[in-house]
Amino acid sequence: MSDIFLFPRDISTDLAPKSNPGVWVQNFQDITESQLLYEELLANSTRSRICGLLVPDYECSALLLAAHILFHYAILYPSSYDRGISIRLSELSKLADIMATPNFDVDKFIRLVSNYKASDCVEFAVSLLKSYSFEIQIVITDLFNSSNPQRLFPRWLAGWKCWEHYHHLDELLLPTDPILFIKELGFNTIAASTNGLKKFVYLCLPPKKPSINRAIIHLCQFEQFEIALAATWGKESLELSVLIVYPPLNNHSAYQIAIHGGRHIEECILGVDYYFRLINNNISLVESSPVQTNPEAFIKQDGSNLIIKINLPWSILPPSANSTGKVILWLIVQRQDELAPVRISDDPVAIIPVEIIREL
Repeated sequence: MSDIFLFPRDISTDLAPKSNPGVWVQNFQDITESQLLYEELLANSTRSRICGLLVPDYECSALLLAAHILFHYAILYPSSYDRGISIRLSELSKLADIMATPNFDVDKFIRLVSNYKASDCVEFAVSLLKSYSFEIQIVITDLFNSSNPQRLFPRWLAGWKCWEHYHHLDELLLPTDPILFIKELGFNTIAASTNGLKKFVYLCLPPKKPSINRAIIHLCQFEQFEIALAATWGKESLELSVLIVYPPLNNHSAYQIAIHGGRHIEECILGVDYYFRLINNNISLVESSPVQTNPEAFIKQDGSNLIIKINLPWSILPPSANSTGKVILWLIVQRQDELAPVRISDDPVAIIPVEIIREL
């Protein structure tokens, strides 16, 4: 079985942060997929004259390769951050060789692409073949050339719950660095009080003051989204306060708060995940953290509002934080409904990059 991805039809063609200023709402649908099953592979296979085994014929092999190329690009999982290479020239070279074979049946290939809704896979692969100067048949180029010559193909950052696209072709041949996306998004400056007095800044639509001006949100089926952040600079730790106003927590949902960052954005020294769940009107905290010193977290419910306090000890933050008076973090706040099917579009999410500066 092979998965064949199809991009959301409603997705923007320009997913560059600079083209989407302010609070960027990404209300796009899911990636959909069709599947090429084993029985269908057999129907599109031929017996090798060398080894006697059944192997996919030229047209089916080309389709499988194109699907594989898009599969490794379109969804980027956290385990691949800073390590995964999106595109391999060896796969593109193999695809170009298959399409250049004299026995390659273009008409049959077109039928397969249509049957399995593989136009995005093939269009993506053909655009890469052209960009990296591989020779392919003109008829293939004409048939699967994007109607938009400036089209940039999106991909889903699964760990950060947002869409982006590559900026330069060279990026696809190097280990993926999604932190560049956070850099381009920009940071909200938050003043951290040293006297314990919290000063909240708000992320909501429509905005209210004082406001978070740079973030990505996904509203899902909800029409509102409102959270607030405050920071307190203490002797032993940096305290983050997260106030979640809407969407509310209920007995079938949970909130996940993930924190990443460092003094320099290249130093991803911190990665902490918290899960807050309401069970029989009691809030429980489940915490998973890769750092040795688990930060403390406290939670309470004030009416319909959820108030979360997270203490980040200075021992897990950059050593220079106290001397420079600056910490860079980005928070991912996501509501998860366990009754709904797991799909990208089901969970409201906010991604908030912040530069926390100690008040003098």
